[in-house]
Amino acid sequence: MKRIILDTDIGIDCDDAAAIGMLLQLEEEGKCFVEGITTSTTREGAVEAVRAIAQYYGKDKEIGSMREPGIFCDKENVYAKALKEHYGCSGDAQDAVEMLRRKLAQAKEKLTLIAIGPLTNIARLIKSEGDIYSDLNGAELLRKKADCLYIMGGSFKENYAPQGIAEEKEIIREWNILQDIESARYVMEKCTCPMVLCPFEAGNYVKTEMRAGENPVWYAMKTFADYEKCECGNGFTRESWDPVTCLAALEDCSAYFDLSDEGRITVSEDGETVFHPEEKGTARFLIVKGNYDGLAERINSLVRD
Repeated sequence: MKRIILDTDIGIDCDDAAAIGMLLQLEEEGKCFVEGITTSTTREGAVEAVRAIAQYYGKDKEIGSMREPGIFCDKENVYAKALKEHYGCSGDAQDAVEMLRRKLAQAKEKLTLIAIGPLTNIARLIKSEGDIYSDLNGAELLRKKADCLYIMGGSFKENYAPQGIAEEKEIIREWNILQDIESARYVMEKCTCPMVLCPFEAGNYVKTEMRAGENPVWYAMKTFADYEKCECGNGFTRESWDPVTCLAALEDCSAYFDLSDEGRITVSEDGETVFHPEEKGTARFLIVKGNYDGLAERINSLVRD
């Protein structure tokens, strides 16, 4: 069973809330154990929103909170504060990087990290020095204690017209990367464990449904839909970038994706992600194959009413 830590920028796009619920349901099915969840945002209510979802699934999870300074997009708060006020959960949390270091240092087997927001926390982890939990710096901890880092981020030209998705006139600069380009560039260059990037195009054609019933995932999706002024009379669906990333980390998704060859990934100063094949490279990305309906069906089966 994989033991994982999720790093999420919950509170702006509702696919983070769906991804957390999905992961906790996968834990119920014995597919993983969620060691903890860190928030890669300083927006108000982020910790409380995570805790509300965890408690709905009957879980008491350790939560880490990103320290200041935050990043510019933290100023936009679509539903984290709303969940905090609606569910009234505790906001107590450890510093995210300290928690990541502790979990890695104490792990008896390698952990899988999943990052579904800007890579600020991960860059800070890699830069971290030894502490009370380990004499190893962050890069050394990752090398020794992480089996893979799955990242929702980037976009790759190999996935477009040649794969029959859609013809793009311009290269996509993906949102998570753009929020903290400096951290994304640093992680791509300095990460010491294998990486798999789940790009924009992997989740853009897969829709997560807003389920019925009063629960925090539903509330997050409903609040997001209202914020976006979407009509919810016939139900609301949202692109599934974060749920797809989590599923790819935990299940055999070969019906939907191939993995690229090994290589390295660079991030330009304006946020473009480029893959460079290299025989001894440690980075890969998902190559889409289609069958989006099947992927959506599996994801929606994991989101509770």
